Amino acid sequence: MMTAFLHPFEKTSEQKQLLVGLLTLLAGGVLGYCFNARFDGVIDLHFTEKVSYSEPFFDLLIACGITSALLFGLGKTINAKTRFVDLLYPTLWAKAPYVLMTLFNINQASYLSGNQILEAFQNGGNYEPSTVTLALLLVEAVFMLAALILSVIWLFNGFKLATNSKGIRNNIAFILILLLAEIISKYLISAIN
Repeated sequence: MMTAFLHPFEKTSEQKQLLVGLLTLLAGGVLGYCFNARFDGVIDLHFTEKVSYSEPFFDLLIACGITSALLFGLGKTINAKTRFVDLLYPTLWAKAPYVLMTLFNINQASYLSGNQILEAFQNGGNYEPSTVTLALLLVEAVFMLAALILSVIWLFNGFKLATNSKGIRNNIAFILILLLAEIISKYLISAIN
């Protein structure tokens, strides 16, 4: 069961992979708008005061597009038979945990608590959160870490399957490509907005 969860692309048809990917984009755009979330990088989610309806969609398209293109380029150097769609689907799936994380900002809860912490540190004061706020922050931190881990696992396993990648050198190249995709997507998203 856990193997199927961590390696979903091995036994899932291309049609189902595409469907899950498209649903992730759609849900990410809608929930991002409803809960003022920005997916402003490959492994990023930030809450803001307000977003337009198109910003979360564009964030996801840019981050997934850049990541897929860079992983495809690397994949072609590893295996000439690598197909773009075999890297696009895991890239879209990898955003699903972050899409679910938008629910932490119901009534701007995450955004407001984050601003309170930031203001306290900027003013040199101490931040003493309420028990409810502290519990929310701790639960959110645990879920955000889990989202990050699951997202990278899905990307990595999808990449390995699509390219038949083996060896430490390819693993290091994968990590470097993810970092490059993070930098490029963050720059493009901030430049467009």
